Amino acid sequence: MPESVATCEHLRFTACACVSSSIVKLALRIGGFVLAIGILAYIVARIGVHALLDQLGQVGWGYTWILVIHAFALVIASIPWWVLLPVGRRPTLGGAIASRIFASGANAVLPLFGLGGELVRLVWLKKHDRASGVAALVVDRLMYGVASATLLAVGLVGLLHLPQLPDDYARTATIGVAVLLVLSAVGTIVALRTGMGARIHRLIQRFRKQVDHDTQFGDSVDRDMATMLQVRSAAPWLAWLLHSLARGLIGAEIVLGFYLLGAPLAWDEALVFAALPVILALAGAIVPSQLGVHEGAQALIATSLGISPTTAVAVVLLMRIRQLISAAIIGPMLLVRRRRTPELVSPGVA
Repeated sequence: MPESVATCEHLRFTACACVSSSIVKLALRIGGFVLAIGILAYIVARIGVHALLDQLGQVGWGYTWILVIHAFALVIASIPWWVLLPVGRRPTLGGAIASRIFASGANAVLPLFGLGGELVRLVWLKKHDRASGVAALVVDRLMYGVASATLLAVGLVGLLHLPQLPDDYARTATIGVAVLLVLSAVGTIVALRTGMGARIHRLIQRFRKQVDHDTQFGDSVDRDMATMLQVRSAAPWLAWLLHSLARGLIGAEIVLGFYLLGAPLAWDEALVFAALPVILALAGAIVPSQLGVHEGAQALIATSLGISPTTAVAVVLLMRIRQLISAAIIGPMLLVRRRRTPELVSPGVA
């Protein structure tokens, strides 16, 4: 077979594979969304709309504290990526915070283990700094996984102290901790030993049908990841600590929600409910924002603990409302800022 014909066949096969992959991803997203709406509708129908509205009406001005804690958690969660970047290649701290907010919104639509929307953060970097940005994103997600395992392990302590909960819950949490740690360890090995950046760059060039074989961008990603993951480097440990703190604050929002609805939690119950989003994000990765899944799981655990499932579902709805409020307040402000800085919005990565 002539070389030109073989090349055309290879490009045709690659294009078909990309289209098939896109169709599968789209089907998973649509299917996950439909499933989530169905679960949520069933839960609301069982509990009753009026019962939920009565619960939500008890919150009062104390809800402001949930918004404050959430804002603080977002700020803290934005810093690890900024810390991991070399000093001369960092965006402003305000830019790091803005990028985290946009990425969180994108992750809610494209869940995929919290990875779907992360690349949007590169928008806040100059083009020649984006190789470092990609490397920092990889390390940031690895440390996020370790922080999630940490919070889940803390929740496991609460589970073991609550005999009224089925043993399967503790076993599931244990498996979740192990899975998160293994994924983080494997991800670190892959990042350090397989030339991940160079391979990603070659795939991008193949998809764009580029004829040059310049791997400078991918090689830069690999070098930066190796530097960031050095054992003696404090940045990854600081990233893990900050992610752990941010996840703990999000858990505190849930605990505060129960308190505001007249159902204060004991310390072991608080640990369980605070850690619940971690295992749900792992198990329900294709469901946007774990819609319906979080409500159902929280109601199930609450029932086992003698807490009203209506209250448990109302707490999740409080968390969802604060997401909408945050988007309504911060979104327009960031869009205005982005229009004032058009040099930051180029989609290219190299």
